[in-house]
Amino acid sequence: MTHHIRSQVSLRSVGWRETVVLLGAACLVPVLVWRIPWNGSQPLSVYLLPAFWTTFVALYFYGVVPGLLVGLVAPGLSLLLDGLGAWKPAGALGLEIVFFALIAALMIARWPGFSFTAPLAFLAAKAAAIAVQFFVPAFGFSGKPFLHLAAATQNGLAGLVVLSAINAFLVALHPLTEEWEKE
Repeated sequence: MTHHIRSQVSLRSVGWRETVVLLGAACLVPVLVWRIPWNGSQPLSVYLLPAFWTTFVALYFYGVVPGLLVGLVAPGLSLLLDGLGAWKPAGALGLEIVFFALIAALMIARWPGFSFTAPLAFLAAKAAAIAVQFFVPAFGFSGKPFLHLAAATQNGLAGLVVLSAINAFLVALHPLTEEWEKE
């Protein structure tokens, strides 16, 4: 299994062009979602999960380190646009993305052709992030963890569908087979 994880990390090197495209997409996708007219009680990104879209694409093609870097653009962008008052939500999103990247990379390495890696990794990452927030006093989390997970899952259903579609599209378009490990 360690060999699989190692090969997933070094699946394909990321050149400067790929880096620019990935980081540009990581900035552009959430901003485009934020620009969609919306009158809901929470931001549309809570429902669509755009930060996880680009993170998963980067993970799938380039491995865990580029995926993490791409994923952490969204919380950083949120801090830049919303100011210091956004530390708490940006920190929570960053924690979720770190868990998501690690879990998804392990799942991709173990089951490269599985079409539901992204949504399952999101759910596991959300549960792990809520657990950390609950048990680490620095987060000041005062809610009920299971209710929080249930609400986040319900809110993110549309985003889970999008993540599933992206995942299935990538597996169909560019399947990672045993030959992938030899690259």
